[in-house]
Amino acid sequence: MEDEQIEKLKTFWNKFGGLITTLAVVLAIAVVGFRVYKDNQRKEAVLASQLFSEILTTSQTLNQQRNALQLQSMTADEENKENTQAIEAVSKLEKTLVQLSNQMKENHSKSIYDEYTVLLHVRALVDQGDIEDAALKLEALAGASKHSFIRDLTRQRLAKLYIQLKEYDKAIGVLQSPFSEAFAAQSNEILGDAYVLKGEADQAVISYSKVVEMLGEDSQQSQFAIWKMNDIKNKSLYLSDVVGSDGVLTDLEDSEASASDAVTMDTLSIDVEKQDNDAVESSPSQNKQAAQTE
Repeated sequence: MEDEQIEKLKTFWNKFGGLITTLAVVLAIAVVGFRVYKDNQRKEAVLASQLFSEILTTSQTLNQQRNALQLQSMTADEENKENTQAIEAVSKLEKTLVQLSNQMKENHSKSIYDEYTVLLHVRALVDQGDIEDAALKLEALAGASKHSFIRDLTRQRLAKLYIQLKEYDKAIGVLQSPFSEAFAAQSNEILGDAYVLKGEADQAVISYSKVVEMLGEDSQQSQFAIWKMNDIKNKSLYLSDVVGSDGVLTDLEDSEASASDAVTMDTLSIDVEKQDNDAVESSPSQNKQAAQTE
């Protein structure tokens, strides 16, 4: 009986032994390859993170140097030695920042830190008053990013820039697409701001109401949205006040002026740097796990 079983096993092995061995080798190679791949991913993420940290530090130093140079320029002669040295320092930092950014693009183009670098560049453009170029970069990033967090953040900031450019329809179009829960409330508030400035106060009230529904009346952001709704109602800034009988805006400039009277630009959520949480600086540490998994 035992001899028969042994004979059967020999027959089976002679028939399938080669295939089983091949499959075992392939599986072992696949496991090892996957581990190497994941290890390389982790190493690349660490290198990208370190490079971004260097980019961020250089950018912050550059901003400080620019501010100092601006103060010196107000009080010192352009030929002043200290002023000349400050200009040279700023120029050197600018070149360094460009080199580091190019290095990020060349070596870590698929990393989330490359997208953080783009956001950092956009903020620099905004600081310099180059709103149109900043908007173009955000448009490209919003369409290319594979990370939901970056897409939502980018679309939100893009809408704010459209508002600054008075391209309210574009801002509304960007904000009407669904956002993740973390961005939904603020996106609705910005959407309400765009409607106000466009002269569609009825729609603005609807958007502000959604903020309150999402966060509850006790939250600070909801209180701000309620204040905006009350301000609109108190000043009677409804669509019937700025639209003619034919349903067309009587005068776009007048509508914008009325909207600005009711809710001033200072109260709108369009300040890219002050009212927006600085996700470029905080997100790398807060979303480290997301960067590795995505």
